[in-house]
Formats: sequence, structure tokens, C-alpha cells
Amino acid sequence: MIRNIQAFRKEIGLSPKDEVTTIVVCDEELQKMLEKNKNIVAEKTNSKKLDIVTTSKETFKNKTNFKIKDKEGSIIIIGKK
Repeated sequence: MIRNIQAFRKEIGLSPKDEVTTIVVCDEELQKMLEKNKNIVAEKTNSKKLDIVTTSKETFKNKTNFKIKDKEGSIIIIGKK
């Protein structure tokens, strides 16, 4: 997950020091796994806020999809740029 978030940050032109809010939209099973490591993911991706949710009704400009093994979801980054 960290690699996916970092790659997306780079894709949208953020530098490693830019603080952002990150939202991960995924199923409940992946949500439970990520919640256990939430602080590590937030720290490694320089996310001042990290939300892991199962649904998102809003539309965001900086959004990408990911697939990890058989799990799929979306990463949304809100911040500078």
C-alpha cells in the first residue's frame, strides 16, 4: 500500500516533504488489515491524516485505482498542487 501511495504522490507532482491527507477506499477485509498498520502507512507517506473507508460518494480530482493481490480499491490524495 505504501508503494502505491508513494507512486501516486510522485505521479501528481508532490515532493516527499509535502504533507497531504490520504483516503484509501477498499473492502472491509483490507480495511481491517490497513487499520492495524495505519500509523506506519501515514508516517511513510507523509500523510498528516489517513482515512481508510469502505465507500466514498464524493468525487476527487487526485484519485487512482490500485490492486494488491485480489484486493482492489482507490487512493485519493488531498493536499498541495
